[in-house]
Amino acid sequence: MKLKLAIIFAICFLGINACFKTPEYPVEPVIKFASYSITQPYIIPDTGNIRITFTDGDGDLGKLTNNDSGSVSRIFIRDVKYSLDKIPQVLPIIPQKGTTKAISGAIDIKLAGNLGIGLFDESSCLLFQHPYDTLVFEIYIKDRAGHKSNVITTPPLVVSCP
Repeated sequence: MKLKLAIIFAICFLGINACFKTPEYPVEPVIKFASYSITQPYIIPDTGNIRITFTDGDGDLGKLTNNDSGSVSRIFIRDVKYSLDKIPQVLPIIPQKGTTKAISGAIDIKLAGNLGIGLFDESSCLLFQHPYDTLVFEIYIKDRAGHKSNVITTPPLVVSCP
């Protein structure tokens, strides 16, 4: 009787375990615009974020370690209206979860302040010819292997000088 229960339990366990598939993503990172975490119009000294989501099939986003000076992955941002490329920033360490190399998650890009990319500062007001401006960004990332993600375009962001 115990043997029959053990066999039934093992079959049920294997059946349930077979239902869970590990995620499979392409080795090139894929990104999508998620949201702005600000109220519009965005006033330049305020802080806020652009949130993008990502997937990467081989899990090689971010630096290997904090002390790693070798291959790193970066995020690239271009201000479409003014044709300005922001300085590419290194992505932080993105740990893998579980036994699969595939990773997914979200990245917040700082709009102002001392942390992050800092897309705006007081000198940005010199570019604007009116009290308000509307900006659009193109964003992509590269992983440690040099695979480039798709390029996304953000929705318009209304910006105001203080």
